[in-house]
Formats: sequence, C-alpha cells, structure tokens
Amino acid sequence: MDSFDIETTSRRHADTKDEEEKARLLRNDTEEEEEEHSHHEEEERGLHFSKAIVLCCILTIASCSSSILAQLSKHGEAGQYGYHTSTVPVLSEFTKLVISVGIVGYDYTKTGSIHAPLWTVKEFCTKYLVIGFLYAIQNNLVFIALIYLDPGTMEVLGNLKMPLTAILMCLVLHKVFSSIQILGLALLTIGAMLSKVNLVSCGEGPNKDCSKSRIGILIMIIMCCISSSASVANEYLLKHKDNGPLFWQNAQLYLSTCFFSVLHAAFIDQVPMNGDFFEGYSWMTLAVILNLALVGIIVSITLKHADNIVHAIASILAMILATVFSVLAMDAELHILSVFGFACIAVGVLLYFFSNACNMHCLASFYPASSIRSLV
Repeated sequence: MDSFDIETTSRRHADTKDEEEKARLLRNDTEEEEEEHSHHEEEERGLHFSKAIVLCCILTIASCSSSILAQLSKHGEAGQYGYHTSTVPVLSEFTKLVISVGIVGYDYTKTGSIHAPLWTVKEFCTKYLVIGFLYAIQNNLVFIALIYLDPGTMEVLGNLKMPLTAILMCLVLHKVFSSIQILGLALLTIGAMLSKVNLVSCGEGPNKDCSKSRIGILIMIIMCCISSSASVANEYLLKHKDNGPLFWQNAQLYLSTCFFSVLHAAFIDQVPMNGDFFEGYSWMTLAVILNLALVGIIVSITLKHADNIVHAIASILAMILATVFSVLAMDAELHILSVFGFACIAVGVLLYFFSNACNMHCLASFYPASSIRSLV
C-alpha cells in the first residue's frame, strides 16, 4: 500500500470519527432538550396540580362558610329567615359585579388598557347572556321541583350533576379522564347521594304520589343538565384567551346574572323594590351576601385555573364540613349512611387526585405559596 492510500484511509478514519463525534454530540443535545422539556412539563403538571388542590381547599372552606352563615342568619325559634331570601342573590351578584369592575378599572389605571377585545352587544348576548339565562332557569327549576319532591330527594338527585358535567367536559373541552379517575368520580357521586339518603321523606304525603315523583325526577334531571351545560360553557369561555382577562369576563357574566336575578326577585318572588327590600336585614345577612360574592369569585378562578370537577369536589367536601359543624354545634344527628357516604367520598377524592404516580410526585413537591402567586 503506497503512501497515498495510507493517507486516504487515515483521512476516512478521521472523517468517520468526526461524524461519530458529531452524532454523539447531537444525541446528547437531543437528550438534554428532551430531558429539559420533560422537566418543564413535569413542573407545569405539578403547578396545575398544586393550584387545583389549593383552590379546592379554599373553595371548600368558603362554601362551607356560606352554609353555616345562612343557618346563623335565621331568626327566632322557628328557624325562619327574617328577610326576603331572593334579595340575597341580587345583592351578591351586584357585589361580584362591583368587585370585578373595580379590578378591571384598577388594571386600566395601571396599564392604560384592559387587555381585552372590544365589547359588543352581539358577543355579550351570544355568550354571557345565554349562560346567565341558563343559571336563571336552573334557579327557578329548584322551586318547581320542590312542588313534586321533598328537599332530601332533591339533594340526592342533585348529585347527578357531577357525572353529567364530566361527560360534557369530555365532549366540549376534550377532557380525558383515566379509568381510576372515573372510578373516583363514581364513588364521589355515590358517596354524596348516600350522605343525603337519610333526608329523603319516607312518610305519607303529597310527595309520595308516584306520578308526581316521576315529574319531579324528570325536572331534576333537566335541571342538572342545564346546570352542567352552563358550568361547562362558563369554563370554556374563561379558559379561552381571546375573551380577555378573568375579571373582564366576570364583569360581563355578572351583568347578565344581575339582570336575571332582579327579574326573578321582582316578578317571580314579587319582592317589593322599595324600603321593604332590606326588611329584616342584619349584620349576619350582610355577611351572607359578602360570603356568597366571595364564593362566586373563587368559583370563577377555579374554573379558570382548574375545572368544574374541582368545583364539584369542593362543594361535596363543604357539605361534609357543614354536616360535621351541625353535629358538633347544633346537636344534629349523624346517620350511619352518611358516615358510609363520607368514606366513599374520601376514597373518591384520593382516587381522582392521586390517580397516577405523577400526581403523587407532585404532592411531594407541593408548594401552596407558589400556587397562590400564580393565581393572582
């Protein structure tokens, strides 16, 4: 082999080594990028999980406070409300509207813009007015259902909203639930129903008429469908970035709910719109109104940063806390079925939130402070 062939062979070996080195560096860069991307995704999942847990806890406490304050606002030994109950939703909706407009105005003074698309009547009517109308129908169906069903049966059937909401979230929001999460949702629904079974009337009375019961059950199913549709539609709008900041969207929604709550109070409940509007009010009544407004705003934040299932779970957990408070402070009786229902709820919550190893890892790196900062 002459010197030329040796030189050519050496050059080929060198080129091969260079190519192998480049390929190795490229593989290393790719692996680093994949690892960084995986780490970033894990951090995002962890933050989302942490926000869901924090919002669930806050909403549970706020919702439980609403039930307790409503009980404490009753007057006399008969346990009746001394004020027009229809006025409370009206004032709480106006309170939420004022808070939302105030936050939007404060943001405008700081930045010179509300960072939202131009408001149009068409956009308002086709989005927020429709959702407000659905919520108004839901609120009216509650009173219609009470004609055909006892309150306990209504409480039990009202828990059908959770599975219906989950189905709509899959269809509209393309939410994917794991098989373990589905099992958790089933246990949550069954547990919530069992915890209220003891409230179902078993005596004789007009509500025992089978034909009336069928009508009442049908009304409750329709009400749950409407309520689920409104909640999922609201979540869809809140998570759509093109609709503007959270409180800008809230202001539009609360404007519509104010309109329908005033109509309901004035024409259906026939509340006098004069000085008697505030008849029977006390400091506790004002606390109820402020608490309801706070709950409504927390719900909107929950739908924005978490979802409707977290909202539903918080409502169920709030029911448990309110029941425990009633047993401890008001000498209420705790039924054995309620205890069994609470156990099902506890297992359902664990299955839903900790359905995979990723969420368990997220729990180990759970930082409430950073989650709260990301919400504001």
